[in-house]
Amino acid sequence: MWNRLYVVVSFIAAILTILQLALAGRTILSKGFQASVPAWLLMATTATAMIFGWLLGRTIKAKTTFTNQRLKRIGQITFDYFPDPPTSHNWDLSIENDKKLAPEFSSAVDTPLPGSIRISSKGKYGLDYDCRPIR
Repeated sequence: MWNRLYVVVSFIAAILTILQLALAGRTILSKGFQASVPAWLLMATTATAMIFGWLLGRTIKAKTTFTNQRLKRIGQITFDYFPDPPTSHNWDLSIENDKKLAPEFSSAVDTPLPGSIRISSKGKYGLDYDCRPIR
């Protein structure tokens, strides 16, 4: 419910800000830079822009707090069995290209994580692995 209310309020604040800026711009364009823009229009534009900015900031903060949580390792996939292909170690390969060409697998060197895999694709494919949690 709060999410819908948030969307409605931020949409209204954005529309009001745009309408107020359009009204002020129309006045300035019709009378030139000698036009006087009413103070209520400037105050209303400032208020709705502040509300919209506050709501937008809350959305960004809510999205970034998730990434700051501590992560718990629930599993790990290693590729320490090369030169054997992953399909020999419980990986399911499905080839989805017209030529039925499988990708090539090799051990990746000079990577930040030791034991990484290098996959040279020859078209579309799928590679699935049933992950089991660490006990």
